[in-house]
Amino acid sequence: MSALQAASLSCHNRPIEAGLMMRTAETEACSSREDEVARMDSPCRCGHGEARATSRELLARAALGVARAADLDELAGLLLDQVMGLGARAAYLLLTSEDTGELGLHSHRHLPADIRLGLARVARGAPLLDAWAASTGRIQVMSDARSIDQGQSLTRELCARTDARSAVSMPLCVRDRCLGVLSWYLPYPDPQAGLDLGALAALFAIGLDSALARRGKARVEAQLEAVRRSITAMGDSFDLPAALQRMVDRTRAVAGAEYAALGVYAGDDAPFDLWICSSATPGWSRSSAQSPRPRGRLQAVHRDRTPLRLAELSDDDRFDGFSPEHPRLKSFLGIPLLQEQQLVGLLYLANKIGGAAFTEEDEGAAALLGQHAALALSRARAYDRMAQELRRTRHLERALRESEQRFRAIFDEAFQFIGLLSPEGVVLENNRAVLEFCGTTGADTIGRPFWELPGWSLEHKARVRAAVAEAAAGRLVRDELDVIGPSGRCSIDFSLKPITDERGRVVMLIPEGRDITQRKQTEQALRESEERFRLTFENAPIGKAIVGLDGRFTRVNRAYCEILGYLAEELSKLRFQDITHPDDVDTDVGLAEQLRRGEIPRYQLAKRYLHKDGRVIPVILHGSVVRGEDGEPIHYIAQVEDVTARKQAEEERERLLAQLDAERRTLQTIFDSAPVPLLLIDRSGAERVIANPHALELTGGATARGEYVGRLRRADGAPVPLDELPSSRAMRGETIPGEELVVARADGSCRTFLVAAAPLRDGAGNVTGAVIAGEDISPLKELARMREEWTSIIAHDLRQPITTIVLKASLLAKQPQSSDKAQHILASAMQLSRMISDLLDVSRLESRRLDLRPVEVDLPALIRATVERTADATRGHRVDVEVLNEVPPLLADPGRMEQVLTNLLSNAAKYGAPETPIRIAVERQGGEVLVAVGNEGKGIAPEDLPRLFDRYYRAREAKARGAAGLGLGLYIVRGLIDAHGGRVWAESEPGKTSFQFTLPVP
Repeated sequence: MSALQAASLSCHNRPIEAGLMMRTAETEACSSREDEVARMDSPCRCGHGEARATSRELLARAALGVARAADLDELAGLLLDQVMGLGARAAYLLLTSEDTGELGLHSHRHLPADIRLGLARVARGAPLLDAWAASTGRIQVMSDARSIDQGQSLTRELCARTDARSAVSMPLCVRDRCLGVLSWYLPYPDPQAGLDLGALAALFAIGLDSALARRGKARVEAQLEAVRRSITAMGDSFDLPAALQRMVDRTRAVAGAEYAALGVYAGDDAPFDLWICSSATPGWSRSSAQSPRPRGRLQAVHRDRTPLRLAELSDDDRFDGFSPEHPRLKSFLGIPLLQEQQLVGLLYLANKIGGAAFTEEDEGAAALLGQHAALALSRARAYDRMAQELRRTRHLERALRESEQRFRAIFDEAFQFIGLLSPEGVVLENNRAVLEFCGTTGADTIGRPFWELPGWSLEHKARVRAAVAEAAAGRLVRDELDVIGPSGRCSIDFSLKPITDERGRVVMLIPEGRDITQRKQTEQALRESEERFRLTFENAPIGKAIVGLDGRFTRVNRAYCEILGYLAEELSKLRFQDITHPDDVDTDVGLAEQLRRGEIPRYQLAKRYLHKDGRVIPVILHGSVVRGEDGEPIHYIAQVEDVTARKQAEEERERLLAQLDAERRTLQTIFDSAPVPLLLIDRSGAERVIANPHALELTGGATARGEYVGRLRRADGAPVPLDELPSSRAMRGETIPGEELVVARADGSCRTFLVAAAPLRDGAGNVTGAVIAGEDISPLKELARMREEWTSIIAHDLRQPITTIVLKASLLAKQPQSSDKAQHILASAMQLSRMISDLLDVSRLESRRLDLRPVEVDLPALIRATVERTADATRGHRVDVEVLNEVPPLLADPGRMEQVLTNLLSNAAKYGAPETPIRIAVERQGGEVLVAVGNEGKGIAPEDLPRLFDRYYRAREAKARGAAGLGLGLYIVRGLIDAHGGRVWAESEPGKTSFQFTLPVP
């Protein structure tokens, strides 16, 4: 049998199953330990009496100790002492976690510190003899350390560290449940000699089970006592946050948690109304002061409405991590707070102190406290509802008083006559309008019959009395009556409405009257107006018709009938389409539809009608639409004029058209004979390109812009996209005063043209095309090239003598007897040298012969070095360099970049206010690096900004101050930045100016 074989062991030649476990019922577990000891001490029948005596002594001693052990710690010490009495070098007891099933070190004898740390948490699959014993439920015996299986690496290390030759791992099992493992390591082989290991395992398991039960009972009793005290404290408090805080503190203490929190439920995705925290770490309460939302693990308890207990929070797939300031949580217990099956809050506990996870007893105690917390929350909410109901009652009382005040105000201030009558018609109340109209007071009218009030005419009093009787029978009465007031007789719209109670009995009558005298006068005026309209309509000298939206004639006048030869009755059965010439119907109907939709306010149409006798009658139709107050169309109005009077107008139109044609031919002649290229782009229909003879050099005879756009280049050689041609920009409404374009000829040569363009507009201001004019400036460009070449030659030839002057002046200035004149000569020569260098750089830039030597450059370091080397040029100004973020190395010519920075720093010092700082900011922005050189001063005039980088341009401020220079510095700066693939510009406002440029990041 191998050292780790777990099939069977033998004691006194009697086979004993290595995994012997006590499988007894609950009643058997509670049987007396003395009976169990007696059973184990029964005579062995194997014939080895001496071995039996040793085993009996050990069992008897162990049984007595187990029976006397008061608690778990005492029992653990007893077990370890028993096995150490066998000569063990080391021993230890591992207990099983109720939540995770893992083993953990409870107590030991002579274990090294690092071994103790490794045994603090042992998984069932660990390479350790103990793990195998717990997993199989069988006693594991290693008779010889030299035969340890390769998989038991931890056991092999433990034997080496304790100088042991054998080991025993004894699982302590009760009712198919492993409570722990007792292991010991011996300095001699065959550790089972003379021992009944199965009996020892059974005895130790019974003792361990009893000790664990006593510990659990004591913990539950302590928790219940804490719960009782917490409930008592909560019951006496009406301060809800304080009561909940005491409850949370007590729950954390009862469950042995490091952290606890309670949230008052406010909605599925809303933050908790109240968030109460408790912690052994004061900082956590402050960091958790803000109410969280029920998400992640909190949401699981909120959603399922059941307790949630986790041994390792991070292993749960609902865990969504912690914020940086949140403490690390391991074990977790969540309790829903329910009141009448409704969720009112959530209680959380975290990090079990002294244990891997929270137990069922912890959950029970927390749930009990949570029930009372839910009750407290419900009671607080009941108090809130009572307070809200009280406030609502007071609000209703106030609203009732305000309603009565509003009713009295409305009743008294109403313009119409209003009163209150009894069912018999006796006046109960009248409003101010009634009293003022009757010229009486309330005291004179109250208590009198309604029909006896002053103001009723004699013929109407009987009608009023009959109306009261009808209303008292429950019917609404409506009538128009005449009354006599201080200003005379007037008409009123009178009504009498019965008011009934819940049983339908009439309890009150409300008389109401509106003065309709003005309305009746208006109606009379309207009737008179309608008569005037009828007379005007019928006697109009032109035809008039009212046409329905369906095209049918509603009303026509006499002139309209005379034009068409129909009677009015005949036209009422026709539509305007029926009497319109077939060729004009679509146009007329289309305009009428636009009119109906509100797209046009009116229209005029020359059309033809069909006379009743079949003749065609040309007319001029004027159409409009009448709309209601809601803006919807009601009907059309048509006015028809005889076309005869328009014949002369047609003749005049023909004459004007002929004149227009003559003017067009004149313009065509001018266009064709113009000495410069001219193009017309017509897009009134399909786009056309019309070119005069001189423009053929631009277009090459093409009839569409897309056909010749490939022949055009910008001055720098870049192609011109079709939508950026001057003609395209002009057709977008722009006016281009002049743009240089290079045109490639068929023979390969190129010509440069200055092109201008402007939009063509119709009478409505809409762009219908464009006109383009060009001028061949190739000779001028050649002159400019020659001038630049001359400048380059002159500058080159001047450099040698200037260098000689600078050298001699420098030597002369160094002599002690030299005067200031030598210094002036040197300064002037140096200035002239810089001008010559600028002329040479301009020549190289314009001839594209600039020689760049790009290398990897640390731009911030180059800037700082340039600032140091230009200290003389910036004297009187502090120069600050600020690198706003990380700037990567760039590919650039360091000499040319120093030239750019020197020019910008010199400008900033020259035009900045004295003693003001110069600031250089450097930062990366996406795929490029931005450098800004700013100074404080008067700023640059807005009209100067667009031309600052032009060759030889000097701003008005520079001229006014008499500053030296050719106006080439910024021009060279732009050329150098462009050569590096960057951009440069200036920004200025009163008080500060900034020159900025960018360089691409490689």
